Amino acid sequence: MQITPVTTTIGAEVSDIDLAAPLSSDEARQLDKAVAEHGVLFFRDQALTPDEHLAFGAALGELHVHPYERNLGGAREPVMLLESDGFGGSKAPKVPWHTDATFETNPPRISILRAVEIPSVGGDTLWASTYAACEGLSSRMQGFVDELDAVHEAAGVFGRRVAADSTRVDAEREMTDAASARATRALLLQRLLRQPQ
Repeated sequence: MQITPVTTTIGAEVSDIDLAAPLSSDEARQLDKAVAEHGVLFFRDQALTPDEHLAFGAALGELHVHPYERNLGGAREPVMLLESDGFGGSKAPKVPWHTDATFETNPPRISILRAVEIPSVGGDTLWASTYAACEGLSSRMQGFVDELDAVHEAAGVFGRRVAADSTRVDAEREMTDAASARATRALLLQRLLRQPQ
């Protein structure tokens, strides 16, 4: 397995690995370390079935079932279906910068995206290092942000699906994450935050 950084702050390309085959414990450890070091990993030319996608995710840790996104159901419930038809056009829905599922008490540690159909124009998924963003703040601003708490809500994004969920509890958390796999803090970003009551 080859792990090659793609920028100085985020991302690495992983080659010489077949994600359709079961991961060895050594490969899983290497990938876990690479995620912690690089934040996002890119695997090119991987043809995975939904079951192989699940097995790959399970080899890296506990699988997460999103409470509001459409998924494959049954044993494949952790696999969400994200359709991006129309993304990139002037009237297309826009997905703002965010950290996945921060409204949950225990958000997923990683997300695994697999592009099945890629548009000829647009449809880009962009990544940013929230560690670098936090480290790039002045020490005064870091101190200010360290004192902030916010409620991460799902209702603004998932609307009626959330309103129908009587078990929903919004997560109140600090704006920086010191309990990450890295020694540095990360900003926890979400479009719809509100101050705790």
